[in-house]
Amino acid sequence: MEERIISIIGTAFNKDLSGVGIRDCIPSMIEGWDSLSFLNLVLLLEEELAISFSLEDIENMANGGEALLTTIERVAGV
Repeated sequence: MEERIISIIGTAFNKDLSGVGIRDCIPSMIEGWDSLSFLNLVLLLEEELAISFSLEDIENMANGGEALLTTIERVAGV
């Protein structure tokens, strides 16, 4: 699941994130990560993973990294 999420993040930010761990997928490490691009990432994650996030989920994922992965796994039931 982690690799798939990193791939989706790479697609959202048009970055090659191969070899990057989820802990490095945070706003300060990915150029162009701002509130609007984050919301675009959320929409892409929902579409690609066929899941839906609550506002609380989105707030929890805003810092990226492990929080993003943990929330997605919980919502997806993984």
